[in-house]
Amino acid sequence: MVTLDNGNLKSTFHNAGVTYAISKNEISSKLLASYIYEPDVALFSEEIIAYAHEDHQHNIKQFCITGNNGFANTPYEKAFFDLKRQCNVILIGIVKTTPTRSFIRNPESNVIIQENDYLVMLMDRKGKDRLNRLFRMEEGL
Repeated sequence: MVTLDNGNLKSTFHNAGVTYAISKNEISSKLLASYIYEPDVALFSEEIIAYAHEDHQHNIKQFCITGNNGFANTPYEKAFFDLKRQCNVILIGIVKTTPTRSFIRNPESNVIIQENDYLVMLMDRKGKDRLNRLFRMEEGL
């Protein structure tokens, strides 16, 4: 992971083998534009990029699908509705790890969740606690 001052260098770092190249100026510019044109969206964006300190605040988290996870070999659409009903979280995407790592935002319903995929979800702190119990693990790896 590399933090850049110059966003024009992102492709150079990706070509050099860096997985994540983040431009500080790009992020702040996008947030500023959002405040100008969509202030409510900007407030929510600001909340989800920070750590949720209170139960009503939200985060975006990713959870790995392990072999003993009940969502392995499940259609994305089924997991979407089951997670909303069971944990009050919103499934917003999936990271497929094979053959190469790729993030699919809001995929079609025919996508199948497989072992070692990551589910990316929007949740409040209560939802995170429910997910920890359901997945029997913490978020991340």
